Amino acid sequence: MNDLTRQQLISENVLFRFLVSPDHRVYRHLLLIVSIGTVLYNSPSVIASPTTIFVYFIVLFYVNMYVLVPKFLFRNKNLEYCLAVISILILMAVCGYFFNPFNRENELNIPLFSFLTLLLLAASSSIKLFQEGMMDKQLIHDLEQSRTYAELEQLKNQINPHFCLICLTMPMC
Repeated sequence: MNDLTRQQLISENVLFRFLVSPDHRVYRHLLLIVSIGTVLYNSPSVIASPTTIFVYFIVLFYVNMYVLVPKFLFRNKNLEYCLAVISILILMAVCGYFFNPFNRENELNIPLFSFLTLLLLAASSSIKLFQEGMMDKQLIHDLEQSRTYAELEQLKNQINPHFCLICLTMPMC
């Protein structure tokens, strides 16, 4: 499949446009909020305070997506990113121990909650990295097209003076 066909496929695919396009940003955020809220508010027997967990997950998702990933992962500071994630997990475990958002008879399952936190961080990081990769591919494609167009124009400019010179120096018959 040539490059042009692949770019057309990406631009025409609804899922790719939804995930990458800035026009659909509000809808992506609403989908995230509704899906997290739906999961949390449909499990009331385990969670005593679903609003607390909801706020925690939303804040965690957006801090990771708009602060940690651009500040660390996009700048190849992987160790700092891992330390930030570990510190979030430690802070979550300490806060969960003292301020248990679950029912008192159900103790906070720290390994499960840590796994859910890591899963949410991985999902938000992968979404942001995917968006960045797709935008980089589009930029590379646009730069290659403009380079090809510039080379073609340069060749046209080289041919035109030579053609004019030949026409002027040829004896008229």
